[in-house]
Amino acid sequence: MNNKTGGDRAGTSMNEKSGGNRLLRKWIRILGTCLFLLYMAGLVYFLFLSEGFGHGGAGEYDINIYPFREIWRYIRYGNVLGTRAVLTNLVGNVIGFLPFGALVPLMFRGARKLWRTALLSFEISALVEVTQLIFHVGCFDVDDMILNTLGGVLGYLMFITLSRWYLRIEGRAN
Repeated sequence: MNNKTGGDRAGTSMNEKSGGNRLLRKWIRILGTCLFLLYMAGLVYFLFLSEGFGHGGAGEYDINIYPFREIWRYIRYGNVLGTRAVLTNLVGNVIGFLPFGALVPLMFRGARKLWRTALLSFEISALVEVTQLIFHVGCFDVDDMILNTLGGVLGYLMFITLSRWYLRIEGRAN
């Protein structure tokens, strides 16, 4: 049977599903924005305010401008430095930027290319490190920028994987 627009009932139900998908995508984007804002607030807290990460007291300030120097030191002397220190520094810097890499392309279509998300991850990480350098909070470390950028790239790959999974599920529903 045809309806007034010249389509059939199956076409009408497809349009309704399409509208429902748009609504779901809108809510995903809103949820992503809220999660991103919470993530950024948490990142600022942990990087600049949290005493648990060595930002609470005055002491010597260290600068590392040599790529991979600290990464290699943590790998080579991990048994001396301890598992917690190695995980906090190496894995923590990568995991810390996973949400950034996953949420930025969700919110900004322009960031849906790997190189753009990698560049944004690097830029935000560089901003953090320069802020730490200026205010002597934490330590300026080029290796942190490398690890943070890696985390952003891995987060982007998670976004791509989940997006493809979502589109496959959505395609089956239609």
